[in-house]
Amino acid sequence: MKILFYLPALLSAILLTLSYLPFSFGALIYVALVPVLWSLGRCRTAKESATLMGVCGAVFFAATLFWFTKVFGVFAVSLYFLLALVWSVFGYFYFVLKQKSKLWLVPVLWTGLEFFRSEVWYFDFPWMTLGLSHHSDFSFSALQSASLWGIYGTGCIIFIINQCLQESLSNGAARKRIVCAMSALLLACALVPAVSRYERACAAKINSGPSIKVLLVQSEDYTLDELERLTTQSKFSGGLILWPEYQVPILPGERLRAEIFRRMSDIAKNANS
Repeated sequence: MKILFYLPALLSAILLTLSYLPFSFGALIYVALVPVLWSLGRCRTAKESATLMGVCGAVFFAATLFWFTKVFGVFAVSLYFLLALVWSVFGYFYFVLKQKSKLWLVPVLWTGLEFFRSEVWYFDFPWMTLGLSHHSDFSFSALQSASLWGIYGTGCIIFIINQCLQESLSNGAARKRIVCAMSALLLACALVPAVSRYERACAAKINSGPSIKVLLVQSEDYTLDELERLTTQSKFSGGLILWPEYQVPILPGERLRAEIFRRMSDIAKNANS
């Protein structure tokens, strides 16, 4: 029975994973949370609800942020659990709101926790928010609407659509029609302004400036030596070299910082960049 209890959470984790890179099935994000939300509605205690969401989050983050293991080694496991902890908090308060018949506050709770872990929390974990799923060709037009209500507003709309679909599966025929209509309206609110803006952008004549060459170097090995090796190996010359900031260590002491900057300067000069 315990295995069956966690199946909806695992299904949601799989659907969520498929919504992001490298799979990029963006359409799935609008139904990905339905299984776990359906299961949350049947939890009998706050502990069950928190555990269910924690399992869903742990599987999802481990699957999508697998590259953490390359950067942090075995400590990546603790980061997966930290991220899953935020989802457990959501599960706990979902049960509280359900008991108080205030499920209309659930999207606010979800969006608030996404904002907290991305912008407020000490660890600053902005990865894999719902709005970030809008990167594929399917969801490109919806991505444009983020300029109206931001990445968290986009994620909130996605969550509301999932919640409406879940409610339509759990209630009577009359309520189904209402909830489905709300889902369609929210989807239209997300897409219509965006499509219009995208079409205007495509119609406009854009005068491009002079082109420059760009070399983007990234490695899952957390060392400056590896970045230097890959940059030199590319034989790139005469352009802009981009390195990820997390791989450039900021070490204490003026001498160490000066040494890092000297190496970076030498690489740029040798590449005429």
